[in-house]
Amino acid sequence: MSNLTREQAEQFMASLWPCGHMSHLDNPTRTFLGALVGQVPQGLAYSSDDPQIEKLKAIAAILRAVADHIEAPGENSDLK
Repeated sequence: MSNLTREQAEQFMASLWPCGHMSHLDNPTRTFLGALVGQVPQGLAYSSDDPQIEKLKAIAAILRAVADHIEAPGENSDLK
């Protein structure tokens, strides 16, 4: 499998808001992530001083934990 590009990652984040900025349309993935981190950012950070960087890092950790469970079913993930 090839590495994802930043554009592909940005499109994933955009898919969490299918009707655009501040959409009130429910999205199961956004609801799941929002329950864990609060308000879900609408895009990726462009610098390390972005105010949403901590939430984006938390989402990345959650997605890694989900991937761990997909790759190794029945084992504990390393989500901290």
